Amino acid sequence: MLSIRKLTKKENPLLEEHLLRVGGEDRVMRFMGGVNDDFIRAHCSLVGGPSSVVIGCFVDGTLRGASELWFEDDGDRRCELALSVEHDFQGQGIGTELLRRSLVLARNRNAKSIYIACLPENRKMRHLLRKFGRIVTRLDSGTLEAELALPARSHLSLWQEFAGDGIGMMDALVERITHTGASEHRAAA
Repeated sequence: MLSIRKLTKKENPLLEEHLLRVGGEDRVMRFMGGVNDDFIRAHCSLVGGPSSVVIGCFVDGTLRGASELWFEDDGDRRCELALSVEHDFQGQGIGTELLRRSLVLARNRNAKSIYIACLPENRKMRHLLRKFGRIVTRLDSGTLEAELALPARSHLSLWQEFAGDGIGMMDALVERITHTGASEHRAAA
């Protein structure tokens, strides 16, 4: 079962476990360089404050992909986005759906744009951005960047987020019931 929903601050350990499972080249692509486990733990301790929102993709109850949105408080109303999908779950549309939902969420929080930076060799992110019609431009620092302009929120975008939240809550409940029922069945056996 696949479900996508926002994570609460109490679920930061799920994000940490997910990011710790992201290894090798995928970790380098996510963090734009090699980072160790302690860096990831420190990063996750910052998530869930008033300036960040995480949308997670759960596969059979385990977080396998995440979109982190970091909102700036200055007058630009810009949001920075970072995506991660575990290697064995790439190529299944998870990144596309996380980005689509992130655009709606940022729009509903009055962000004027989403900023994404990646390494030049991150072909997967560049492909994903092209799906949404965005051109990535090279920076002097050896990174690529894209800034996606967002329209103002609308009744439809608010409804899209609200409906997604409701479905995500129901999926989480079903996962909990299914997981609890399977655990009780194994214990009885």
